[in-house]
Amino acid sequence: MFQDIFEIPASPRTATLSRCLSPLLIHSTRMASSDSYTTAPPASPLGAIQPDLYVKKNGPLFIGGIAGKSSSAGLGRLHFRLSYDFDKSDFIVHLIEAPCDQGGFTDPYVRVSLLPEVDARKRQTSIHRNNPNPLFDQMFKFPVSHEELQFKTLVLQVFDYDRFSRNDIIGEVTMNLSDVDIANSIEIWGEIARTKKPKEDIQEVLISLSYLPSAEHPFVKVYLQVNGKRVKRRKLHQRREVVIQY
Repeated sequence: MFQDIFEIPASPRTATLSRCLSPLLIHSTRMASSDSYTTAPPASPLGAIQPDLYVKKNGPLFIGGIAGKSSSAGLGRLHFRLSYDFDKSDFIVHLIEAPCDQGGFTDPYVRVSLLPEVDARKRQTSIHRNNPNPLFDQMFKFPVSHEELQFKTLVLQVFDYDRFSRNDIIGEVTMNLSDVDIANSIEIWGEIARTKKPKEDIQEVLISLSYLPSAEHPFVKVYLQVNGKRVKRRKLHQRREVVIQY
């Protein structure tokens, strides 16, 4: 007696599920060869962290003060970022802002220097008139190799612009670049330290005025001489129909 054996064909839905199984559900896959079998490595789990896609960023560095607070001197702070462009061999200073909690500045600007100097170019921000908390957002580049940076000092000098006299220096932030790693971008808050001005001897100015009575249109002419050489000259407007009597 023979027993009939019937084979139930797989439904299309069952066939589809067998072909679309996620590789995460398959422990290993055998790849047949003529003499042996090779087990393929399992696929990476879904949602796994890949460290190569992430770059470590340094937190803010605070110089000369408590994190997030300004000192009692009231000169404010400088907020800037340092980085290095290895493709162009440029040291980059991104000057962001200069918040001040007490009083602030009048017409501030910042001069950026790298000592010893790498070139004769002067780098400074634009003047922010009547702005006690200036937002600079300016970048400055210095052509210097990465190896030489450890022997350099970054100096950020804050000035108060004066139209009619010499600009007064408010303070400065100095930083020895050998103390930080510029390979990665680093954010810095620097407390502005008051600059001690050296004592200067009081100089004298000798002024001599003369008047020619026969002159009909008097005026005043002023010369500035350095070591006997005339370097500047200023002349006032003529006063017509003015007669000066003694």
